[in-house]
Amino acid sequence: MEAPLSVYDQPLRLRRERRRPLVARGEDRLGALPDDVLHLVLRRLDTRSALATSALSRRWACLPRELPTLEFKVRDILSQRYNQYLQRRTDAANSRVKPCSIKKLDVVLSRYERRGMRSLADSLGGFLHADDANPRRGVHSVKLEIFPTHNSGNLNRLVATAVCGWGVEDLEVVVLNPDARHSAGYSFPHHCFADSSFPNGGVKLKTLKLSNCAPLAARPDANTATARAFSALTVLVLQDMPRTTRGRVYEAVIRACPALEVLHLRSCGCRRRSFSVDAPDSRITELLIEFTGRAYGKIELRALPRLERLACMGAPLDLKFGCVPQLAGLNLSYDEDANSKTPQFVLFGVRTTCLLSSFLTNLTGLEDLVLGFTGPEMWIVRPLDDMPQLGKLKRLLVADMPSSWDITWIRYVLEAAPSLETLHIHVADDDDVGSGGTVGNKLIHWPSSSLEFKHQCLREVVVGGFQGTRRQVQFVRFLRRACTALREVVLLRHGHVVEKGLWDWETLAPKQECQWNEERHATMSEIEDGTDDIACCASRIVFG
Repeated sequence: MEAPLSVYDQPLRLRRERRRPLVARGEDRLGALPDDVLHLVLRRLDTRSALATSALSRRWACLPRELPTLEFKVRDILSQRYNQYLQRRTDAANSRVKPCSIKKLDVVLSRYERRGMRSLADSLGGFLHADDANPRRGVHSVKLEIFPTHNSGNLNRLVATAVCGWGVEDLEVVVLNPDARHSAGYSFPHHCFADSSFPNGGVKLKTLKLSNCAPLAARPDANTATARAFSALTVLVLQDMPRTTRGRVYEAVIRACPALEVLHLRSCGCRRRSFSVDAPDSRITELLIEFTGRAYGKIELRALPRLERLACMGAPLDLKFGCVPQLAGLNLSYDEDANSKTPQFVLFGVRTTCLLSSFLTNLTGLEDLVLGFTGPEMWIVRPLDDMPQLGKLKRLLVADMPSSWDITWIRYVLEAAPSLETLHIHVADDDDVGSGGTVGNKLIHWPSSSLEFKHQCLREVVVGGFQGTRRQVQFVRFLRRACTALREVVLLRHGHVVEKGLWDWETLAPKQECQWNEERHATMSEIEDGTDDIACCASRIVFG
């Protein structure tokens, strides 16, 4: 019999037999990879997909147990149609739509969210049940994202298992509440840690982030297991807490965390926007306070002996400092118009002013200071008495100051800081801060006796956003006259501040900086006007 001219001339049975060895050699190529490579592949998948691979084989069943991070998000379960309805609801709320139409969308969204939470709870129940046979996992971080629900049994069980059973060091719980439609809430399940069914091993939780989740129960007597849950906690971030939260909740959190070093309150609500801290045994070194709302608030730090860095943001807070001997870095970024909703402004158009001393009293050890005061009109005034002394202050940044403000108010701080060496100022454009111009702003009238003031330590001055206005020129002249050690004054037309955290910064000029070719000589002449008064300083002016 002659040989076939082509493979297709062979019988179908022979062709299939020839293919079978090739197909067999190509099976499970992914499974042939070493475990280290497979771990890298699983880490690039979302948690649901990574856990689903355990059904492939016995070998794959063990691989997900070594995942360092587990994320359980209800939004991964919801369909794309939910996001479309949510966008329609957002657009309707921002436009003139009848309330009945918005309520219909709320009903549809709530139905999707309930289904998503039921599916997530069932998945967590099955996952934890399968994990009971071998509870040991190599998990270091767990993130849980949910909607408010009254059926939180499996959610509480996951949190308790992660902290007590797996020994996670990083835990994040996010409670979603879009458009504030949910009345129910979720609290950290301290009661589960007292359950004898959970392991009694040492808690290793170091970092905890709670978003719209109460850290403690409403009643103090309900927190019997608080010491165990937060015993090793060093970093705590509370975010999006409701406005009805009482100040004593934040006070109790500090007492409940004996090892806490970093506490951040981001966009948190607080009834009356005030609370006090009296914790002489606290280890807190870093504190950030950002309260929602526009009413003035009051924070009293009676005793935080190890506090080194403090940042306050939002509407102005009246600060009262007690025993804070280690406080060296302070950031006050009050970027809201606190007068917009006060009765005095709504009824009579009268804006409330704040004494600069109300923020800087009893800070003898302060070394770095960031002031970010903004608003349509200047609301900072000098007290009738002398400014509190800032004897150890070395570096000062005045950030995002509206161009309509009188820049000479910075002299208040300069006169109170005899050891200041570096002064950086960033003047924001009117477009950046939404300023209404200079209408209503009053200039500061300095007495003639202030000409006798001399500063012995200031060496470096950088002004970003310098436009050469009359008050800006007067301020530069004052610096050259009063600061005997001043060597260089850098004036940048479009300079900007690069933040290095909340307490460090660097002022940079753009790569293609606007040159002062036409205005340089005129501005320089204005600054040097009155050379006899400036003769005590050998500083040079650098335009950028």
